[in-house]
Amino acid sequence: MTLHDIQRQLLEVARLRIRSGSETGRRLARRLGVSQPHLHNVLRGTRGLTIELADQMLRALELNLADLLGAGTDSAPMLRGLLGPGHPFPEVEHMGERYPFPAGWMARLHDPAVVRLAADPELEPLFRAADLVLLDRGPEARAPLAGAWYAIAWNDSGLLRRLEGAPGRWQLAGAGGAFVSEPKQLILEVLPADLIRARAGWIGRELE
Repeated sequence: MTLHDIQRQLLEVARLRIRSGSETGRRLARRLGVSQPHLHNVLRGTRGLTIELADQMLRALELNLADLLGAGTDSAPMLRGLLGPGHPFPEVEHMGERYPFPAGWMARLHDPAVVRLAADPELEPLFRAADLVLLDRGPEARAPLAGAWYAIAWNDSGLLRRLEGAPGRWQLAGAGGAFVSEPKQLILEVLPADLIRARAGWIGRELE
């Protein structure tokens, strides 16, 4: 399930509430601070649902992410700290704090955890600060695979980077292609054993 899937589910819940009579378009628009025609177009799909409006809609409809995911959910522990430049690689789990995901996703992961991203110029505009990353820390998930996103430990920081190339000529990349700043045009013949700490299985934003 992607961010867009969750947004579509949120819109479907809003449409069902209005069709069932438990909510009206006028009242919901007033609580969201938008015009009724604007809300109507969002519900029809002719206008996009922004992250901000989705967040307001969740509150107005008294929903949370677990409600949208529905039955068959599992959860992964949240890690303390942030993943990004200037932050040590996060490894300690928050006591009791977990984040819900579809059970089907979780069944494929060997050692899941969730971490938030710090601000990182190398990831913009694709990813931004406070985005969530679902990690698989299992040994098999840490095997290098070209095109996959990994949480790596580099120069006393934990970073989210894409692995490109092939054995004997690996390169780490951000959102816009090859690195230009951190690390600078790094080509690795052999990946250090402790470089890759986890593979990213999902990257997205909270709607709460």
